[in-house]
Amino acid sequence: MIASSQPAFHIRTISLLAGFMLMVMSPFLMAQTTVRMKDTLQKDCVAVTDSAGLNLVPGSTDLSATGVSLSGPGCGSAGATANFQASVSAPGTATIGTPITVAWSASADATACTYGLPTSGVSGWPSGTSACSGAACAGSHNIGVTINTAGNYNFGITCTNGSGIAQSNQVSVIGPAPTPNGFALTAPSAALVNAAFSVSWTVQNATSCTGAASLGGSSVSLPGWTTVTSAVSPRSATPAAVGIYTLTLTCSNTSGSITSLQAQVNVSAGGGVCNGPAGYTRILTSDITYGAATPGTRANVSVLEWDNIWGHSSATDAVVAWPGIIGSSPNLKSFARTSFLSAHFKTPANATTASSKFGNFTYPTYTAGENADMSISTTCGDFSPPADTGCAVYNVASADQAMVAWWFKTTNASFCHLLPNTDYYLNIKRTDPQAATECPSGASICPLTMVSQGGGSF
Repeated sequence: MIASSQPAFHIRTISLLAGFMLMVMSPFLMAQTTVRMKDTLQKDCVAVTDSAGLNLVPGSTDLSATGVSLSGPGCGSAGATANFQASVSAPGTATIGTPITVAWSASADATACTYGLPTSGVSGWPSGTSACSGAACAGSHNIGVTINTAGNYNFGITCTNGSGIAQSNQVSVIGPAPTPNGFALTAPSAALVNAAFSVSWTVQNATSCTGAASLGGSSVSLPGWTTVTSAVSPRSATPAAVGIYTLTLTCSNTSGSITSLQAQVNVSAGGGVCNGPAGYTRILTSDITYGAATPGTRANVSVLEWDNIWGHSSATDAVVAWPGIIGSSPNLKSFARTSFLSAHFKTPANATTASSKFGNFTYPTYTAGENADMSISTTCGDFSPPADTGCAVYNVASADQAMVAWWFKTTNASFCHLLPNTDYYLNIKRTDPQAATECPSGASICPLTMVSQGGGSF
């Protein structure tokens, strides 16, 4: 940059330049400004700006003026010239945490240089401090710099001599955008309404992340997910409604943004707080198969809803709503010794006591499971519904034995009598979680099969 009487003139306010003593004769207004200076020999130098006056350079401690004219014996000290230069060069991009080299240079007649921008976000560039003085300023200089935060960075150097100031053209270094694009979200496949679940992810260089959620194809608010913009993983989200939520996350910094793959969470009514018997834990998901005649596995299925289990009879068929498919025989491959199943269903409003629709379960011989208990209750995890209602059986062997049977009619006391338009839970557990008659001793996972003999549409 050309100083002296060239169109641009900059004054560093952090130190006296080239020994000059500055006196500003007019305020910082949009008006012509006169600056009176003395060099180290006490010779006068007067700088007069154009009508724009003096202005503070944004982000720095420099004052800037245009149309400057210099007059007086102190404006041209011995050895100084009215045309000297300073410059900076740097790579166009940088990786966070990896040093880069920023080079700067000054012409031989520079008497002092000072580091300019940036003032934050980098290490090794001492903004506002002296870079050199005297003959040491001439020529090229290298300095190692490390970008600490993604963003855009301008590096500048300011040099002086007896005739004015030369300031480099600032070189922009762009930090990396977040990576990787299409990153995975780790979320449970199933969750309960009004109960928090956790979502985690791994990205680099992001300064913020914003979650989005949809339910039934429409955007919805998901507290803890769509209301937080922190980049810190994980987050805890709390759904307020049942259904399958589709989640995405967009992470960004000043250099760009990336978006995650989708994650789906099946949110069930699930009984809210579901307290099963002591020593047992509710199973939330399981791999499910449907026998040798229908190969394939439905992986990581939510087992909080009846429809997800007995509403299928193969790994690929479409779901059939409660009471599901007649003869459906799901094998819950992930059932643990101490698991209990509590699968929610709701009876239809058009079911009446005159309906002939009924159903029952059998515990098949071919799966050779440990003895089991089953109940149908309006309470999640309840294995003790009122006695003499036909809604519970206990200690039943896997020998094609009958489990609970249900009906809307009230004429048979051996059936569990269901009411229309009512929420129920089918509860299943092993009678003795430590039994090892069929499940090998020491095995923690003991798959469970129950065959539904009732089904069809109302």
